[in-house]
Amino acid sequence: MQSPERLLTLQVPAPIVQEEGSAAGGGARQQRVTAMARRRATKARSKSAPAGARTPRGKAARGQETGARANGGLRERLAAAERERDQLKEDLERSKARLEQLEAAHAQVRDRIAWALDSLHNILEGKG
Repeated sequence: MQSPERLLTLQVPAPIVQEEGSAAGGGARQQRVTAMARRRATKARSKSAPAGARTPRGKAARGQETGARANGGLRERLAAAERERDQLKEDLERSKARLEQLEAAHAQVRDRIAWALDSLHNILEGKG
């Protein structure tokens, strides 16, 4: 079990760059030289495959086939947009019809409430 003092202190990791002549280094010298990790002797290859095996970069040449495929895709998108537009128009017409029905029902309820209030006022005036 560790002491409470040990639990409260932070453990300092070993330094990445050590100075020669320090406690971790090799003896006390007058001249201080920093020891660093060695770099790779060679650079990594940027091309992993030969030029002939790689696929060419850049824009693909547009041919008749590519244009026809793109044109067909546009036609499909246009047809889908037209179907969606027609569906939205139908939904709008149904919503307008429903709104008219609700407004008519609201007017009937308002008229019935007004009639009931008038009837109650007439009853109270007749008794008073």
